[in-house]
Amino acid sequence: MKNLFIFSLLFLPLFAFSQKDKVRFSIEKTAGFSDVVILSDGDFSGSSYIASLYKSKFAYDLGGLVNISLTEKLTLQTGVKAAILSFGQGGNELRWGSQHDGNGGWTNVEPDIELPTKIDFTYSTFYVEFPLRLNIQLSKKSDAFQLSLGQSPTLRMFQTSKSISTYPDRIEKNTSLIEADSQTRLLNMHTQLGFIWNKEMKNGSSFYLFPNARIQTFNQARQPALHSKYLFYGISVGITI
Repeated sequence: MKNLFIFSLLFLPLFAFSQKDKVRFSIEKTAGFSDVVILSDGDFSGSSYIASLYKSKFAYDLGGLVNISLTEKLTLQTGVKAAILSFGQGGNELRWGSQHDGNGGWTNVEPDIELPTKIDFTYSTFYVEFPLRLNIQLSKKSDAFQLSLGQSPTLRMFQTSKSISTYPDRIEKNTSLIEADSQTRLLNMHTQLGFIWNKEMKNGSSFYLFPNARIQTFNQARQPALHSKYLFYGISVGITI
């Protein structure tokens, strides 16, 4: 309920400004890519240890935004974006008891063909994000720079696990759906800061680059052993029409 209350408060300015006659609207299509850092509470037995197991942490997003010009230098931006956050795990060579030489070492004997020599996992979480940002124009030129400050409610939809198992004579792939438990936080918030470089084009539209960073407001899970947040940093590109 607390998250929903914050979500509602954030959208109040949108409804208020939409009633003004001089407000101008524009629509943009956007896509982004981010690297991800897991910020843990430092508990080695919990979140920090789990975070160390993951690699290849990337996020992608795609969506549409509406720009509402409030003044000559202020623009309110909102919309909806679909996002995917992926983590990789595994990739190391596996050893089995049949390969042990009994003296603390390993033999060169090939494992049973029913035992994998390597397993790679990819965990992908799918989100819907509702950005709400205030963009402040810093220059009057056509190639305008803007400072962007925002808070984005984010809804966790579902998570999948994909495994690739390498056997001596074959490769097997499997994808499954991971159900969220009662401790998983489904609704979160992201605080975002970035700079926008906007380039006007001859047809009246514009192209922009948006390097940015954002951090989750609340931990991913409610249990203390898994207290961690995601810090995203990357770049978005878009076209305003």
